[in-house]
Amino acid sequence: LTGDFSTGVIVFEPSEPKTLKTLLTKIGGLKTDQLKWIESIKVNDKAVDLALIDSYTLSNNDSVEIKKYPEFKVYVTGDYKPGVVSFEPDEPRTLEGLLTKLGGIPVSEQKWIESITINGQPADISKATSYTLNNGDKVEIRRYAEFKIYLSGDFETGVITFEPQEPRTLRTLLTKIGGLKTDQLKWIES
Repeated sequence: LTGDFSTGVIVFEPSEPKTLKTLLTKIGGLKTDQLKWIESIKVNDKAVDLALIDSYTLSNNDSVEIKKYPEFKVYVTGDYKPGVVSFEPDEPRTLEGLLTKLGGIPVSEQKWIESITINGQPADISKATSYTLNNGDKVEIRRYAEFKIYLSGDFETGVITFEPQEPRTLRTLLTKIGGLKTDQLKWIES
C-alpha cells in the first residue's frame, strides 16, 4: 500500500475477504468526509472506479496506491476578512466560491468594496463566477475608508457618515442633516 493515506504491507487473514473495501477497513477505514479527498486509487498502476470500491477484489501481491487531492488554499488580504481560506475538493474554486466561504458580501455592503484583485489583477465582483482561482492565489479585497463628519453647534450635533458614492460637500452635509430653513439662515454666525 502506498499513497497519501497510509503506506506499508497489509496482510490479510485467510478468512478475510480479499477486497479493496477490506483493505480500507484494515488501514483504519476512510470516513465519509475523507472519501471526497480521494483523487484516485490504483491497483497495479490501473485506475479503479471509485464507485466500485466495495466490490473490487484483490490478488496476492497487488500494489495499491491511494492518492489524495492536494490542499487548495487562497490567501485573502486587505480590509475584508483577511486570512487563509482552504477549499475542499468538491467546492467551487471561483471568486464567488471564495466570497461564499468568507460569509458572502451582502448587497448592502457591496457599495463599500472599493476593489478586488486576484494576484494584482482587477476583478469585477459582478462577474465573480467567471474568475477561476488557483492554489496559492492572493486575493486582495479593499474597502472604501469610512468618511465621517463630527458636527457640533446650535442646530445639529453628532456623527454624520457619508456613503462611498456620496459627494463629500457642504451641500451634501446640509442635506444629510435635513437642510436649513430660510428663517434659520439669518441665525448662522459661522
